[in-house]
Formats: sequence, C-alpha cells, structure tokens
Amino acid sequence: MDSDLGGWRSMDRNRTMDNMPSAVPVAIAEDATQLIGETPLVRLDRLAREVRLEAEILIKLEYLNPFGSLKDRVARRMVDALEAAGRAAPERTVLVEATTGSLGISLAHVAARRGYRLVLTMPDLPSLAPAVKLLGHLGARVELTPAAEGIRGSIIRAREIVRAVPGAVTTDQFANPFNPAAHEATAYEIWRDCAGAIDCLIIGIGSGGTLTGCARFLKRHRPELQVIGVEPSTCAVVAGEAPGRHGIIGLGPGFVPQILDLSLIDEIVKVPDTLAVEVARLAVRLENIAGGLSTGANLAAALTIAARPEMQGRRIVTLAPSPAERYGASMLFDPIDEADLGRRT
Repeated sequence: MDSDLGGWRSMDRNRTMDNMPSAVPVAIAEDATQLIGETPLVRLDRLAREVRLEAEILIKLEYLNPFGSLKDRVARRMVDALEAAGRAAPERTVLVEATTGSLGISLAHVAARRGYRLVLTMPDLPSLAPAVKLLGHLGARVELTPAAEGIRGSIIRAREIVRAVPGAVTTDQFANPFNPAAHEATAYEIWRDCAGAIDCLIIGIGSGGTLTGCARFLKRHRPELQVIGVEPSTCAVVAGEAPGRHGIIGLGPGFVPQILDLSLIDEIVKVPDTLAVEVARLAVRLENIAGGLSTGANLAAALTIAARPEMQGRRIVTLAPSPAERYGASMLFDPIDEADLGRRT
C-alpha cells in the first residue's frame, strides 16, 4: 500500500490489506489517542422503512472517536507527520490551524497530551460559541476572525500568525496531504467491516480530506464504487456554483480545497440547511443516531440516492462526523414545529 493508513505504522499495522489484522483490543490505554479509530458501522433499517427505501444504508459513527469526531484521526496524523519530519517538538513549536470547531477540538486534545501550545483561528459566528468555550477549557488560544470572511478569513489570519510568531507551524488541514492519508484507515475499516460489499460512498465536503482518503482507498479496491460528495445547496462550489452563506457547520468552506481529488467524485448532491436539520432530527428519533448538521446532510444525500430505482438492493455507506451536542448554538436545536413532531412520531 502507498500510505501508512493514517498513522498505523506506529501501531505495527502497516500491512497489506490481505493480511491486515482486526484491531487488537486495548484493555488499558496509555493515552486517549490510542483509542482513535475502529468506530462502528450501524444499519439504518428504521430510517429506510420510514421513507420506503429498498437500498441498505450504513453509517459509520465517527463521533465515537475519543475526542468526538472524525477529525481525531486527522489531528493525530498531522502532528505525527510534523514530528517525524523534525518540524515540530513541544518545547519549541506553536501549532496553528484555522477551524470551524471539530479539528480544533481534536488538535487541542492532541496538543495538550503532547505539551504543545496551540493557536486556533475561527470565524466569529454565534453557532461556534460553544466550541470556543471548550477550546479555552482545553488550553488552546482562540482568535476570532470576522464572520463575513468565513473560514477564508481564518485561514489568512492563521498564515499571518505563522509568519509573525517564532516557532509557529501550521497543520493546514485544507492543503496537508496527511489529512486524506489519515482517512485511508477509515476506508480500510469500512472495507473490512463490509467484507468489500459496498456500492456507494457518500461524504460531505469540508476540508476534502475524508472524501479523498476514503474514496482513494476504496476505489483502488472497487473501481466501480460510486462516490457522492455532499455540499450545502447555497455553497456548492465543487458543483460549479458561487459560494454563499449556509448553516451546515463543517461543510462548504466556499472554495475547492487543495487536497480534494475531484477525479474521485462521481456526483455532487446539494443539501439545503433545513433538510440537513430535518434528517438529523429524524435520525435521532428513529435510530438513536445523535449526529450534528453534517451528519444530517450526509444522511439527506443518502436518502436521495437510495430512492433511485437502480439503487434497489444496493449498499450505501456514509459517516456521522460529529455529535449533535457540539452544535447546541446552531439551528439544529431551534424549537421543533409541533405539527412536524406529530407527523414524525
């Protein structure tokens, strides 16, 4: 294989796919980063029946990673890579990253464990206020950038900090090749747990790392796999539309990320904010899948694809990137319309 499966080399798991072992249970972990990965797949039978689908939908619960999201894999992998290259050491390095929440939280945990100072830049949005508080609790320094500039403004400010602060280095999630490399391990877990039986992969496009890493691995072993990218309907840049504001935190940065391999994408599904919220709420009521807004968007796209006649009897896999409680200040927790509640229960 042409990668080390997102950091598995340090765990003696850099094997070919044919002889890759199942995860060795860790009775007592030396630190929480050893518990990253090996998240479960869940079959969504009740959701499929609710909307009368014949396709099988599986969701990988990435929010069960120890720090609460699929970004745990990326944070560990990027810091490992900096250390292996001699570009970072706790006593001399300040880590810097632009984030809308989940990667920042994962980096803050890794930085705290290893003794790094961490500076994060984030858009000054009300919906991100809980994440800002948590990051402060974890010891990270957070610098807010103008909301109107979105994540672009945060990226620009992160680069300014790196130029100005001695010893600062950016993990640069939107351009760092170790972001998608981390998710080849995610893809391996999907492939193994599905015994190679997967027809369609659906992943939201944020930094581009999850889609690129998973699709690269899975298409290498199943070239006919259909890969669907998910974007907010008002910010479908990869689909060729103009950037715009949206409420699906974690998706739709407003530009095509450098690490996103467009050649791997077979189709883009555009999801409105309101549909992402509705499906996220439906998933928690029917399946106990308490995912956030990006989970709702991924599942909305999965339901759209599963409704097609040609998908009857096919298997669709998607991800639940982060938990619902991380979005307590977002539209996900706006008051529920009583008519809708009555219709859904």
